[in-house]
Amino acid sequence: MNPRMIERLALSLLSLLPAALPAQAAAPAAEYSVEIQVRDRWMHGRQQPRFTTFAQARSWLSMDSLRADSAAGAAGAAGAGQHVAYFTLGRFASGRDSGLIVFRRDGRVTALEASLQPRTRTVPYTQAGDSARDARRRLSSGGRVTLPASRLWELIPTFRPARLRAGARWADTLALATEQEGFRQSLRGTRVSTLVGDTTVGGQRLWVVRDSARVHYEERSVEEERTLDTLVSVERSADGVICGWHLYDPSLGLFRVRSDTTLLSGEAVLRYPDGRAFRTPARYERFRQWDLYDAAAFAARQAGLQAERERVSGGMVIVPTTDIARRLAAGDSAARDSLLDAWRRSDDPDERARLFGLVSMWGARAPGIRARLDSMRVAAGDTAFLYAWLARRAYSPSERADVADMRQMIAFMEEPGWAFALNVSRDWLYENLRQGLLTWPPAVAADTGRRMCTPDACRLLAEQWPVAREPRLRELGLVTLVALDPARWSDTVLARARAGSRFLDPAVLLVRGVGATWPAAAKAELPPPAADWRAWMEWTSGTDPRVAATAAPPPPARPPEWRVRFEESHATAIRFYQARTGRDVIGELRRGFAQAESDSARLVYGTMLGGLGALRLSVEEIATYLRGGSPALVALGTRELARLFRDPPPRADSATALLLLDRLIATLVEGAPGWPSLRARSDSARPPRGARPEANPRPTRPVFLLADSLPPALRAKWKDRAAIVTSEEWARRSLREPGDLYTLSSVGRIGPFVRLYMDAAGRLARREDQAPALYGSGTTYYLMELNGEWVAVSISAWVS
Repeated sequence: MNPRMIERLALSLLSLLPAALPAQAAAPAAEYSVEIQVRDRWMHGRQQPRFTTFAQARSWLSMDSLRADSAAGAAGAAGAGQHVAYFTLGRFASGRDSGLIVFRRDGRVTALEASLQPRTRTVPYTQAGDSARDARRRLSSGGRVTLPASRLWELIPTFRPARLRAGARWADTLALATEQEGFRQSLRGTRVSTLVGDTTVGGQRLWVVRDSARVHYEERSVEEERTLDTLVSVERSADGVICGWHLYDPSLGLFRVRSDTTLLSGEAVLRYPDGRAFRTPARYERFRQWDLYDAAAFAARQAGLQAERERVSGGMVIVPTTDIARRLAAGDSAARDSLLDAWRRSDDPDERARLFGLVSMWGARAPGIRARLDSMRVAAGDTAFLYAWLARRAYSPSERADVADMRQMIAFMEEPGWAFALNVSRDWLYENLRQGLLTWPPAVAADTGRRMCTPDACRLLAEQWPVAREPRLRELGLVTLVALDPARWSDTVLARARAGSRFLDPAVLLVRGVGATWPAAAKAELPPPAADWRAWMEWTSGTDPRVAATAAPPPPARPPEWRVRFEESHATAIRFYQARTGRDVIGELRRGFAQAESDSARLVYGTMLGGLGALRLSVEEIATYLRGGSPALVALGTRELARLFRDPPPRADSATALLLLDRLIATLVEGAPGWPSLRARSDSARPPRGARPEANPRPTRPVFLLADSLPPALRAKWKDRAAIVTSEEWARRSLREPGDLYTLSSVGRIGPFVRLYMDAAGRLARREDQAPALYGSGTTYYLMELNGEWVAVSISAWVS
C-alpha cells in the first residue's frame, strides 16, 4: 500500500474517531476500551478460495487504567519514562481474565503478562474431562488460537523516528512467543515503520504511520478427537507479511485507530498420539481493525451496535423484510433463478454465501428445490460442502443413505487427512453414523423409514470390519454388524471394548441393555427377570451417585417413582436386548403390571409398557385412574390420555365445542379464570387452592382471533368485545404493531375427554428502524368431564 493510499484511508476514517481523549497527567488513571474487528480465514490444501468464507469476529479489551511515570514505578517493573497499562481480557461470574503491559515512551515493551482467572464456580455434576475441555475452549475461539498474552502483542505501537518529518523510518524486531496448556503461539520477524505525516483530530495532533513486517508465525493447538477419545495436536507454521497503518497519539503512547492486513502461507500438520501425521498446505488471510474509545465514546459505540442489532434482528422468528426476500418467500422463481445466476458468477466467497443463504432461507420451499440447491453446490466443486452434506445425511432417518452415499462417506472416513485438508471436523461422519445406527438399529427399528441406510448401504459399511485401515472405520463396521444382528455380534463388541476400544462405548451400553444414557443417568443395566418394580425404576430413571450427592431431594410427599422417565432410548434398549438374548422382556413387564400390588408399581410398569406401545388401557380404565386414583395412577392415566389422542379424534358435539371454546376465548380476551386442575384436586401433597380456577392476567398486547378458526356463533358473540380478523387482514397489518393472533382448534372428544389447542402468532411493538420482533406459541389442553364440570387433566405449551 503506497503512502498516498494510506493518507487517503486515514483521512476517510477520521470521521469515525471518538472525541479528543484527555491529555495524560503524571499519575491519574484513565479508562479506555479497544474494539478489535477481525475478518479472517485459514485455508488448508483442499479448500478453494471461492468457497471458503471469512469468519468475522468482534472482541474487546478493557484498559482499566493507563499510568505513567511515578505510577509506573510503583508497578515494580517500570521506571521513569514508562507506562503501565492494566487490562481486563474477559469477565465472567466469578472473576476476570487480566493482563499488564509495561512500555517505554517510544513504545518498546519491557514487560507483558496475561493470565486466565481459574473458574471457581462449582458445578453440581461434570463428566470426566469437562474441566480440561473448558480450559481448552478458553484458549481458542472460532477455531483460532487466542492465548491471553497474544491478545496484547500488537497493542502498543513503537514510535521512534529520528526526526519528526514525513518519510522518517525505523525498524523493530518482533520476537513474541507464549505457551499455555499445550497451546503455543509465536510471531517473529522485522517490522519497518514509516512516518507519513500528521493530522489534527479534535484539536489534538496525531501522527499517521504506515508499517510493513515480514514475519514467521507458528501455532499449536490441542483438539479433542471425540471418536478416538484422545487429544490430537494441530500445528501451523507460515511466512508472510503484515501491512498496516495507524494514527498514533503521542499523549497516550497508543494508536487511536489501526488497520492491517496479514497474508501468510505455509503448512499445517495433524498429529495423532499413535505417531500418524497428516500434512497439508495452509494459507492465512486476515483483515483487522482496531479502535480506541474513552468511556463516553465506548458508551456511544455500544449504543450504536445495539441499534444495529435491533435493525437487523428481532428474535428467533424470522420474517422476510426486504423486497427480494418477500419475492422469494412468495415463490417467485424468476427472482430465485436470478440470484442463483449471480451466485454462479461471483468469485467472492462471502457474497456467494449471502446469495445462497437468501435462496436457501426463502426460496427453497417448493418441492425438490432443496435437493437441487445441494446438487448445485456439489457440482460446482465445493468438496467441503459435500463432506458436511454427507455428515448431515449420516444422521437423517428421513433420508436413508444409499450405496452411492455410503461409498463417498467411506472414502472420507478411511483417510482422516482428507477432512483435515478441508479444515473440517474429522469426527462428524464417524459419530453421526454410529449414533444413527444405535438410535434406530435396523434389527429392531419398528419404522423402516427411520433406518439410517438402505440394506445394501448398511452391508457395505459392515464390510469395513475388520479390513479398513482407519481404526474408527473398522469399529464403525462392527457397530453396523451388531445393529444388524445383535445375537451374533454382541460378544465381539464386548470383547473389543475390553481390549480398549472407546469408540464402541455407546454400542456397549446398548448391548448391556442400558436405556438411560443421558449424562446424569445411573446407566443401570437391564434388570434380571425376577426384578421388582424398584429395580425397573432405577433402570429407567436412576441418577448417577455423583449427581444425587449434590442434587436437592424430591419433596417428601412426592416419591421418586411418580416421576418415572421412559424415552425412546429405553424402548430401543429393551427391543435390542430381546433380539440379542431371546428374553421376552415385554412379556415380563406385562406380567408385572397385571400382578402389581401397589400403585407405584402400576405406574412404573405401565409407563414402560406405554412407551413400548404395549399398554392398552380402555377409555373407562383411564377415566377410573383419573377420577379416583392415587396420584401415581393419576400420573399414569395422564400419560395414557395423551396417547389416546395420538390419532385425530372424533369431533365433539357442537354444544360442547361452543362451551369450551367460549371459555378459552374469555381467558384470552378478558383474563377470565381457566379450568380447575384435576391434579390439584387429586394430589394430597398440594393445598386445595387449585380446586377452583384462578384468574389469568389480562393481556398486555392487543388480542386478535382468527375468524376462520371460530364457529359462526362465537364470531357473533365476541365481535363487539374482541378483534376478529381474517388471515388476509392480519397479513396486511404492520409487523411492527403489537398484537397476538390466536388460532383455535376444533374440539376432539373421546368418552369423557376432550382435547383442544390454540396457536398464537405474536408481534412486539417496534420502531421503523428496528427489525420486526415476532414469536410463536401454542397450548394444548386435555380436559375431563367430572361431576358435570370440566377440569384440566394436563396443559402443555411451547414458545419460540
